[in-house]
Amino acid sequence: AGDFGDFGSRRVNLAGRSVGQKEDRGKFVERQRQERQRRENERKRNKAAQTIQRLYRGFRDRTRIQGQLRELWDKRAGDVAKLEQILDKAGKPKSKVYAQVLQGSATQTGMVGDLLMFFTSKLDVPRLQLLCSWLPHVAGEVEQFNLFHRLYAEDDERWKWIRRIRKLLRLCDKHRLVSEGSGILEGLARTLFSLTNGAISSRHRSAVDMIIDDTALPSFFAAVLAISPDTPMAGWSLFDMPHRQHLLLCAPGLLARLGDRAPVPSATSLPVALPAGAAPGSLHLGALALAGVLTLMAAASRQGASLAPALALLPWAQTQAGPNFDPFAAASQGGVAGAAFQPLRNGDFLTALLRAVGGEADPAKLGPVLRLFFPPGVETPEQDALSLLAFRGPLAVLGNVIVQAAERAGGEIAFYRAVTQAGDRCDIALCIWAFSAAYSLKMQVLYDEELRRPENPVSVEMLRKLAMLLNRFSYCLVTHKANPPYRKALIRFVRELHANDCRTHFIPDPKDWLIAQSRALDNAVTPTISPEQASIEQALRRMVPGFVPSAPPPRPRPPPSSTAAAPAGEEDEDGDIVMEDQEDQEAREAAGKGSELLECVLEQIPHVLPFQDRVNVFHRRIAADQQVREEGRSPFVQHEFRQIRRGHILEDGFREFGGLSDSELLDHFKVEFIGLDGEPEPGIDGGGLFKEFLIHLGREAFDPDRGLFTEVAERTLFPDVAAARKFGQQYQDYYAFLGKIVGKALYEQVLLEPVFSRVFLNAILDRRSSVCDVPALDEELHRNLLWLKRCPAEQVEDLGLTFTIDDGGRTVDLMPHQPNVPVTAENRERYIRLFAHYRCNLQAAPMARAFARGLKTVIPERWLSSFAPTELNLLISGASTGGFDIEDLYRNTVYSGGYNRQSKTVQMLWQLIHELDDKDKGDFLMFVTSCSRAPLLGFEKLYPKFAVHYVPDKDRLPTASTCANLLKLPCYDDYETLKKKLLQSIRSGAGFDMS
Repeated sequence: AGDFGDFGSRRVNLAGRSVGQKEDRGKFVERQRQERQRRENERKRNKAAQTIQRLYRGFRDRTRIQGQLRELWDKRAGDVAKLEQILDKAGKPKSKVYAQVLQGSATQTGMVGDLLMFFTSKLDVPRLQLLCSWLPHVAGEVEQFNLFHRLYAEDDERWKWIRRIRKLLRLCDKHRLVSEGSGILEGLARTLFSLTNGAISSRHRSAVDMIIDDTALPSFFAAVLAISPDTPMAGWSLFDMPHRQHLLLCAPGLLARLGDRAPVPSATSLPVALPAGAAPGSLHLGALALAGVLTLMAAASRQGASLAPALALLPWAQTQAGPNFDPFAAASQGGVAGAAFQPLRNGDFLTALLRAVGGEADPAKLGPVLRLFFPPGVETPEQDALSLLAFRGPLAVLGNVIVQAAERAGGEIAFYRAVTQAGDRCDIALCIWAFSAAYSLKMQVLYDEELRRPENPVSVEMLRKLAMLLNRFSYCLVTHKANPPYRKALIRFVRELHANDCRTHFIPDPKDWLIAQSRALDNAVTPTISPEQASIEQALRRMVPGFVPSAPPPRPRPPPSSTAAAPAGEEDEDGDIVMEDQEDQEAREAAGKGSELLECVLEQIPHVLPFQDRVNVFHRRIAADQQVREEGRSPFVQHEFRQIRRGHILEDGFREFGGLSDSELLDHFKVEFIGLDGEPEPGIDGGGLFKEFLIHLGREAFDPDRGLFTEVAERTLFPDVAAARKFGQQYQDYYAFLGKIVGKALYEQVLLEPVFSRVFLNAILDRRSSVCDVPALDEELHRNLLWLKRCPAEQVEDLGLTFTIDDGGRTVDLMPHQPNVPVTAENRERYIRLFAHYRCNLQAAPMARAFARGLKTVIPERWLSSFAPTELNLLISGASTGGFDIEDLYRNTVYSGGYNRQSKTVQMLWQLIHELDDKDKGDFLMFVTSCSRAPLLGFEKLYPKFAVHYVPDKDRLPTASTCANLLKLPCYDDYETLKKKLLQSIRSGAGFDMS
């Protein structure tokens, strides 16, 4: 160590730096990073320079090649132009030339591929236009000359041509050539048109789906619909197969992309007449357009796509189909027509269609869809379609549309004028028709208690507005004698609404149904009384001192059309001078018109008139008929007295009354009662004996123990469905006989005691009963059907119900020719409707028809149609609550022979009447008037007036002259004697031998 110096203390820097030249570590790292960045940028600049050089050389080479191709393309286009001139001079087709140059050959490329290779927007748009002008010419050629056929080839060429056509179409769309009719879409559509032959393959669908993009889709559908049937093509016949429909089928998957850009064609008018020699069942082009649109909507419905595009096409397609085309009728046919419109038979499709427009409270959007259900020339739509409207349709929307339209019109009358002026099949008229027909069907399965529940698709508030609006609308239709196709459905619906309100009272005030103007029509009918009543009144003047007669009826005025009226200033048959001025003539003409309108109102919408007014009209009709018969009767005719045994009223009545002819039924029927001792009773029939006979006959004939009627809910009567087994073939004669009894009682204005079920009265009036009427027959059945409607879906099938039921050992198919169809949650409402229909309308139909036949032998059907079932019950039986209004009787009682209201005996009589129970009150009326019920319109209308006559013999029992409604009351001194003797008389049940 000493020789080599002191190495132990020396520090050596192995990095080559001396200790004195220290450098900060951070600076060193930054310097190294900058160095690396510099070298990287240098490499990028070198690479970019190389790329630019390559691009420039490529662009220069491509521009040179494109120029060469463009020159070659232009040269070939010039050659084509020369060939066109040559072919034009020779009169030969040019399509093969176009096909060869477009597709190319083994030795030469096609002009389509060449154009796509060098196309630039700046230079080549004219060349694209020229190429597209050639495309339609090749669309109708056979496969080897039609480039569009390559889209459906099995080889690799297909995909190459799909890409080419797709790119070509996008270029056309970019440069607005599609809308200008470049021909590419037309060529594609025509080729598809010729290829379909009634069937669309998966290749057709996939090719179109890949080629047509979103922007070109509307124009493609427009091109499909605009193909002219006169264009010559190979291998197809337009009128033998629905090619247009199948062509529209080829791209259902594109509908979801179409959105709101509806492909509505311009004002294209397709021919609606078939050419000579068209195959049976062929469809004209207009019908095919409608079929195609329906097919598009059905396809979109299956795929869950929007129906808006095809719905926008629907009005145009309906116009093309023509005003007299019925799509539902076409769907019922076989062959081409049936296949083309088969979507209309698909419930799911129609449901989707209704839901698509269900949220649109716009008549213009609802109208085209509703026209499918209510085609021209059809008054009653298809039942299946109507069921879809009723149970799946937008009833609430339809009701809202109607109410809003009326509010916009400014009132009910203005709304009626607006609708009628717009036409019978305007959009709002179709909404009225659809709502009336569909909701009428809905009410057949809608229970009364469900009216205010969610089961009712229309709120009660909306229903009130619609009821009042459509009630007035119906009245205007009737009085203006308008007869649109929806009139029948609307009037039936309004009457059903009124009948429903009579049960449920959803209209707060029943008077809201009345229309004040209708009462003015009633002035056209002249009040009168029958000749029989007039003769009775004359007899009472002679028999009863102090008798107060009714006001004398005015002289009957002949109708305006009568030719028997005496000329003005001449004598009539009585020798009176008839003076008639212009005002009288005009008044008579106006009265004649009013009478005619009154008849229409009473027949179709009678509820707009008060019930009392209709009863008055009914009685006046009877009086007028009696007057005519009395005038035609010989004064020398003697009426035969018919003997009726007290103990055999029903048997003798059937013998004497049932054998009368139709004319004899309306004649006087004189009765002589034979007492239980076999001797004739001393009473002389002036009308009272016959009334008593009718009442007793009704009691016995309608007694449930007789087996013709049975007592149902609310102690009303309904035909016994087992009557046919009990009485054999004669059962219908018995029911016809009972109908004649009721008819004669109505004709003679005699109130009977039986009260009939409203279901039976519906059948008599030829009206339809629904599930709401089931409680009137069987309350337990009503509860069971209601439970079935509301029970959980999984429990329905567990019940094991079918549409085949057992009726007293007889098997009945609720759906004809479809036995043992199981009841499911989906069809249970139909089962309920059909079950109720059978129970109410079919089960006792033979009995009801026979009864109605007998009734209408006496009372014309149009007279009965003025009344609802509950009103007809009042007309037949009066108020069934028991007793009568004593104050009404008191106000309308007259006195004779020395009695007056202040007489002591009279005051005791009224005290006793107040103390009687309902049964004794009925017996009292029966004793005096031969009828246990109060007059229908009150004692004011009783004719003759109820009278109390003084009898001086205090030891006698009270007696009565029933033909005169006269109580012969002895002058008793004390109340107890009066009570004892009067009750003895009315409770004895004695006949006229009591006199």
